[in-house]
Amino acid sequence: MTEASQEKPDAAEEDLRLIERVLGGDRQAFEALVRSHERRVFRVTLAVLGQVEDAEDAMQETFIKAYRHLKQFRRESRFTTWLTRIAVNEALQRRILSGTASRFSAAIRAVGCRSRKPVHKAGTPRTRGESDPFLIRNLSRDSDPL
Repeated sequence: MTEASQEKPDAAEEDLRLIERVLGGDRQAFEALVRSHERRVFRVTLAVLGQVEDAEDAMQETFIKAYRHLKQFRRESRFTTWLTRIAVNEALQRRILSGTASRFSAAIRAVGCRSRKPVHKAGTPRTRGESDPFLIRNLSRDSDPL
């Protein structure tokens, strides 16, 4: 049985209702969409990237992109399908860029330059399935889907 067929029959309809509320200015409705889909998005990004931290970063960026482009969701497919495509694209892009970064770092080391240690990201670690309050809180500051 596929994941889509395991959804409640009205899950797609509930997504559409939440989307309409978000587009109407209800930011809490987007938090409900995040909670509803974050496990699936995390599993997809983890499958592509293989590292929990990278998958969490890609998951967060997926939801930010979905929020920013929500008015472009055409309802030709389920919201889950649209969101999963964003997640796959985000994870693949990060995978490609990390390969480029690895090759760049190797080239730097080959010519004897020192590289800086990565800067620790702000925020607190989360367990899988836990919504990121930073993401939800900052969506209202950073962009508006309207």
